Amino acid sequence: MSKLYTYLLGIQGSLLLANGAYMLLFPSEIAAPPSPMAGTPISVIHAMSTSTISLGLTYLVAAYQSNRTYVVMGVPGRFLAAALFWYHGGAWKNVACYEAVWGAINFGALMW
Repeated sequence: MSKLYTYLLGIQGSLLLANGAYMLLFPSEIAAPPSPMAGTPISVIHAMSTSTISLGLTYLVAAYQSNRTYVVMGVPGRFLAAALFWYHGGAWKNVACYEAVWGAINFGALMW
């Protein structure tokens, strides 16, 4: 696997870890408007934060292992997430764009 994949996985893993930690430490801010998760119970935000942290760690392990298969399998997941979030509309459209951009970047890196 090229260094490009390693860096991309590392960046994505770091962003996921940061997002998960933020959700864990500041759940009230996540549950407040204009967040797409406004009104979500703190317990649900805590569950999502630990899942996000775990996903971030798997990205970092995949980067350390130079795991190309992880990148390949992540591309459809990113595009599926983008489609679902776009469907939900509102503030979720921003999340959909984020997922679509990472899906396209990962796909481009695979074609490189």
